[in-house]
Amino acid sequence: MLLGVVLLYVGAVLVINGIWLVGAAYAALVASREPTMETTRAVGATVRAGYGGEAAAVGAEELGGAVVEEPPGRRAQTTPFFIQNREVAVVNIFTGFIGVAVALTYIVLGATATIPAPVNPVAAGNIRAGAFILLFAFTYLWVAFNQ
Repeated sequence: MLLGVVLLYVGAVLVINGIWLVGAAYAALVASREPTMETTRAVGATVRAGYGGEAAAVGAEELGGAVVEEPPGRRAQTTPFFIQNREVAVVNIFTGFIGVAVALTYIVLGATATIPAPVNPVAAGNIRAGAFILLFAFTYLWVAFNQ
């Protein structure tokens, strides 16, 4: 039963991570294809203009002669396939902690069996299942940490 719950979360997180990767790749592609044109103001600040050659950056604010621009690929971030890193990190942390809890449950059940693990295949299977689940759990915790 617990193994099925962990596999359900692992499958869901794989789908979410896949959507996140596709969205990030699409945002990078759109950012690399956006044409820019540079113009210089009298103050010496450089302004990048997008489509149509407008001289002011969209959403830009001038701060002491410097221009704060909208990040490239902003239009790609409005698609439904774009998920922020922090959102995916929360799901990965949750799945990682669920995996650790279930793995520890399996390992404790296998270690506290009345017949020791080398003789009892059920106890050995519990310990083995706990070890396999820990691989998934630490992988998702590592991915969340790197995001």
